[in-house]
Amino acid sequence: MALPRDRLARAAEVADFISTTVGALHAQRHRGEEPGSLGVVIGRKLLFKTEEIEGWVEDKLAARGGDGDAA
Repeated sequence: MALPRDRLARAAEVADFISTTVGALHAQRHRGEEPGSLGVVIGRKLLFKTEEIEGWVEDKLAARGGDGDAA
């Protein structure tokens, strides 16, 4: 699944993209942990910049020395 480029990504889209739950993203935000802390609350919605989430994933992959394709 690709994240949207034309708007901020909803928490459900980000959760699906990184194989976690919306609840986990909210808990991470509350604790100040990434990736949840990368989100911004607008109204009652937790939203994310696509570029920031993709950058976070790339940083995690680089830190472990892989591209995530290995099974």
